[in-house]
Amino acid sequence: MNNRKLILSCAAAFLGIYALPEMMGFTGEQIYLTNSICLVIAWIGLSVLIWKGMDRVAWGDLRENLIALSLALVFSVCMAIGSDLDSTEYLVFGGRKRIFCIVCFALALTVLLREVWSCMDSGETAVCGSRGVESGYSGKTFLAIVCLLLLCWLPVFLASYPGFFVYDAQDEVNQVLTRSFSSHHPLLHVLMLGGIVAAVHKVSGSYNLGIACYMAVQMCVAALSFAYMMNFLKRHRVHRGFRIAFLASIGLFPVFPMYVLCSSKDTLFSIALLLLILHLYELLTDTTGFFASWRKPAGLVLSSFFMMSLRHNGVYAFLVLLVLMAFRAVRKRAEVKPAKIIGMFLLPVVLCGGATTLMTELLHASAGGKQEMLTVPIMQLTRVYETDADSFSDGEKELLYQYLPEEAMARYTPKLSDPVKVLFNNEKYGEDPLGFWRLWFGAGISHVGTYINAWLYTSYGFWYPDTIIDAYGGIQRHTFLYGESSYFGYETEPPGTRESRISCLDELYRRLSLEITQQKIPVVSMLFSPGFWFWFYAFAFCFFLKRRQYSRALTFLIVLLLWLTVLLGPTCMVRYVLIFWFAYPVLGAMVFEKYTGFV
Repeated sequence: MNNRKLILSCAAAFLGIYALPEMMGFTGEQIYLTNSICLVIAWIGLSVLIWKGMDRVAWGDLRENLIALSLALVFSVCMAIGSDLDSTEYLVFGGRKRIFCIVCFALALTVLLREVWSCMDSGETAVCGSRGVESGYSGKTFLAIVCLLLLCWLPVFLASYPGFFVYDAQDEVNQVLTRSFSSHHPLLHVLMLGGIVAAVHKVSGSYNLGIACYMAVQMCVAALSFAYMMNFLKRHRVHRGFRIAFLASIGLFPVFPMYVLCSSKDTLFSIALLLLILHLYELLTDTTGFFASWRKPAGLVLSSFFMMSLRHNGVYAFLVLLVLMAFRAVRKRAEVKPAKIIGMFLLPVVLCGGATTLMTELLHASAGGKQEMLTVPIMQLTRVYETDADSFSDGEKELLYQYLPEEAMARYTPKLSDPVKVLFNNEKYGEDPLGFWRLWFGAGISHVGTYINAWLYTSYGFWYPDTIIDAYGGIQRHTFLYGESSYFGYETEPPGTRESRISCLDELYRRLSLEITQQKIPVVSMLFSPGFWFWFYAFAFCFFLKRRQYSRALTFLIVLLLWLTVLLGPTCMVRYVLIFWFAYPVLGAMVFEKYTGFV
């Protein structure tokens, strides 16, 4: 029996190692990986891990095997596709060796996943939270956490003074200064950002001071919200050492201060989403206690309202969540009346819709263009034109130019839709939307592969961990030219100007934003990768399903729903999935509860 297990372990490990070069995009010509003793060491190590885990894992559980196999298979397919897109800019379809390698890698990964889950599983079958929670921090300790976070972020604030004023911020402030509003950007954020900057400038005559004041307000909101999260972890009995580690990462890991000090609406959106996640978990695990006071329902309503008001895709994800919560409320009607829960989730939708309509009317805001919703079909048509322009007849080209002029076609870059969609003719689309869709459908019939490639290439960084975020490469900004990386916007756009007080720290953040500095460090580089964090969330979600912890799975489902919406977006940027970083302490504490003590 032991010999058979050893043989099976070595065979499973070999299948995974054999498929690894294919998953990483290496061909047979590049033997510096395949012809390497490092893979022998990796094979021996993986064989030992699988062999040691054979006795711990109950392989007769079909349900758990299917969950692990599904996750492993999707991961393997994504790695193979991502390596194609990263190296050749198009997906290589078919190939017997490729399919064989995907299956081999998935089988080896399934074995490894089952072993990892077995080690993580505490063996407890009690309902989440049934052991109760303890009291949170005292007022003084809570305030100390807030001050500590502000102190950690202060050097970056001084280094980047007045802050990272980027990503649509200039346009939003100009709307307030010119009193010419558009619903292209969420009006709530336009008024918050533009209002503070304009008001301080009117008093002081300094745009920099206005930007700095907005950053200071956002820093305080972020510090209070993260302190609330730490209080949540304390109440759920997470060990002190882990809480200290989580707090240190929030204060020091560069992604946090980057966006805490960034004018992008994504920061406040992600903070609101984080608070929604915390309140949602409280509701799912203790529904009766949740309604014992007005504070928690109010917190859920307010966090949901701000989340939906600060990004349009937040509305779509929340509506799906509303349906799921309504279904759950009807099934568990014994705890709280379903109408009470459904009403609580409907209220922020009504408030968001009402507030948006009211602001639009009062500000006489013009309607935003349709190009944001049409990003994927615009890029698909443009890619077909780029690769096979002759496939369009003269009449079709004439119609295409009415929606997308030739200048737009000349601007095509595979990873970024902004240069093309900015020239999209919304007027023509408003007059004849069916003409656009007939053109799109006709081109797609004969260019299915091109359409798939066009969509994948703007979004694959959200699920392929090994890529570098460089969609803006070669684009000139106000103070720099994007080069090998466009991880973060970094600069202070007009009307602000960078006045760094700590130049060496400012230079570090410039390198992290515009160079591949962090990608050169093994393992650490993954902590900066949106693709890596997606797979961590997917891994956790499947682990919750495996353990039948459906309350936890439903809590974080909204994050995965939002991730689905960004796949239809203009490009891959950290800011679109910032919640992956902001919420990781809560998810990590839940997943590794055997070690963190979370209840």
